[in-house]
Amino acid sequence: MEPPIPTSAPVTRAERITAIDTLRGFALLGILLIATGFAIATGQVWARSVGIGFAVLSMIANFMFLPYYPVWSLLIIAIDVFVIWALCVFTREDARN
Repeated sequence: MEPPIPTSAPVTRAERITAIDTLRGFALLGILLIATGFAIATGQVWARSVGIGFAVLSMIANFMFLPYYPVWSLLIIAIDVFVIWALCVFTREDARN
């Protein structure tokens, strides 16, 4: 006798709240990244710091994926190094021009 085929059912209340919280977190992260990009374009120092922080987190995450996706991880790490360099040498005068 074969096991019963699972059917789709509504998620429980606890699962639904977790899913909404996760979605809300990703939305807030996206809003923060977009606001940081606009602030970098206007020359805000806090935005450069936040951008460098995000690039460092991206480097760490891609370092963890290095054994599984070596070429892609090295490419993204190289891009992150370039982003960090660009954010460190970017000045307010460059933003005005």
